[in-house]
Amino acid sequence: MNLSDSKLILFDLDGTLLDAYSAIEKALNNVREKFNLEAISYSEVKRAVGRGDRVLIEDYFEKNNVKEALTLYRQLHKGALIKYGKLLPGAEDVLKYLKEKGYLLGLGTNRPAIFTRLIVEHLNISNLFDCIICADELGAFKPDPEMIFETMRRFSLNSKDIVYIGDMTIDIETANNAGVRSIALTTGSSSREELLAMNPSIIIDNLSRLKKFFNS
Repeated sequence: MNLSDSKLILFDLDGTLLDAYSAIEKALNNVREKFNLEAISYSEVKRAVGRGDRVLIEDYFEKNNVKEALTLYRQLHKGALIKYGKLLPGAEDVLKYLKEKGYLLGLGTNRPAIFTRLIVEHLNISNLFDCIICADELGAFKPDPEMIFETMRRFSLNSKDIVYIGDMTIDIETANNAGVRSIALTTGSSSREELLAMNPSIIIDNLSRLKKFFNS
């Protein structure tokens, strides 16, 4: 499938362009330690992310501790993100390639806006994006397709003009809900089998293969 007729390519962030699993795991477990709770394994944390940090905290703390734990997690995560967050192999190269080809590029993520903008600035890739859409600013989290609809409105596009790229089933579900084409990456939290079950337009194993589909 050739997607070179697309006008805007919208990326998820964590697990798609960014490896921040260690930053999340370390901040989460530091908070759990303060509440005298056992540590959560890296592999479990990797599977648990993707729905926003509030949901993550709600999953791993008692209801009456969520507010305090979330505040503390966000304080700790800022430093951990700068220390451990890194681009996935090929991410910057692919973004620059697509930009040079003339595509509009966007981010559509459930990661809180404050941390999204912090890390893209830190990694020197903010200038590559024409828009950054964060669920907490919209008040609508994936799989709600509002971030895709908001992108369409900003650039006066329709569903055939946008491709959404993500690593989790929730990303493909979001694309399906918006009626746009999708590319699933096996670089993050969901398995190939789980992603295939969501019927993405394309599934690939690394970011560099994206060039094949946008080569006009």
